[in-house]
Amino acid sequence: MSLEKDLNKALQRLLEIDDLEEVNATSNLDGGEGPIRTPNAFKDIDAGDPDSEPDHSSIEVFDYKKANKSKQNFENKSQYAKMMSQLHLSEASYRDYKRDESMNSKQKVNQAIAEINRKLFEVEKIMRQNVKLKTEDGVDNGQYWKGTRQKMGKISERILKIAKQFRDLSA
Repeated sequence: MSLEKDLNKALQRLLEIDDLEEVNATSNLDGGEGPIRTPNAFKDIDAGDPDSEPDHSSIEVFDYKKANKSKQNFENKSQYAKMMSQLHLSEASYRDYKRDESMNSKQKVNQAIAEINRKLFEVEKIMRQNVKLKTEDGVDNGQYWKGTRQKMGKISERILKIAKQFRDLSA
């Protein structure tokens, strides 16, 4: 009960104070209107021209420095993926792909087959994991969402088309 009495007394004292104003830590900064105006806050001290752009690479907060932007890293990509990203093949036409002189047709086809093999391995891994999960947890076809059932039909059709194209490629 003493805690409740102490709180009531403190509230009574606060209510009796008439000249209590709003407390705001930023109310008196720069006249209290708008954001803090510090145009040179992030400029390099050693820079000669005070009107030049700030050197953001020199910004350091709590011993952390801004990381430098690096060029796109292609080290972990296959040769075909590198070529695709360099050519923007997903946006380019077949004609542009065919006219590209960085590789001859034989190299393009061989690298494409190697890339397809890698991607199919990834698909097989996903399939194995989910078939195992379905079997272990007892999920049946009736538990699939309507959209999932439709997608499965479309995927099945696409696999049949790809199989036909692969037969044509290997013939």
